[in-house]
Amino acid sequence: MAEGRTFKRCSCRDDDGKALGQQCPKLRRPGGGWSYRHGIWNYQIELPPAPDGKRRGPLRRGGFATQDAAEAELGRVRDLLALADPREPATRTQIADLIKRTLAETDTLPNVETVRRKVKTGQHLTQEITVEQWLAEFLN
Repeated sequence: MAEGRTFKRCSCRDDDGKALGQQCPKLRRPGGGWSYRHGIWNYQIELPPAPDGKRRGPLRRGGFATQDAAEAELGRVRDLLALADPREPATRTQIADLIKRTLAETDTLPNVETVRRKVKTGQHLTQEITVEQWLAEFLN
């Protein structure tokens, strides 16, 4: 499983208007450490393949004020991905789909305990179930 990484970026541009990103000279101090005053923290982690088996683009999130905040959210993504048994790639794919969908809809990660409970009980992670459907399945 990919570990992911944290990094700093900024929105500075060169003379041609091209974004400097991580190449900005203001991001690093003279000793090589990160500048405290310039740039924002981001993380990136590779997600499992899409349901069709094709490589999915990495999950990138930014806007964190500190490296600790970026590391904390990256850790939650790792925790979510670790819930799936490595022998069950379909579950890993569902968790990745859930992460992407939940971030797009709410800008927050899914709750780890809720996802853990759904994985343990064999519930589909990306499909919503109505009370009627649940009762029909329960009564069978």
